[in-house]
Amino acid sequence: LYDGPDNTADVLGGFSGSSMLGQSLTSTSNHLWLEFFSDQEDTAEGFKLVYS
Repeated sequence: LYDGPDNTADVLGGFSGSSMLGQSLTSTSNHLWLEFFSDQEDTAEGFKLVYS
């Protein structure tokens, strides 16, 4: 997760599993850039993102 409009912005963090469950992040601008990576090893349902 990047704090800006693309993947050259500052990194807010990399997360997997339930490591962010119940946590909040705040951007320093009006932009966040999310890159989602998956593989064929797991068949979980993906992720849920809530923003306000």
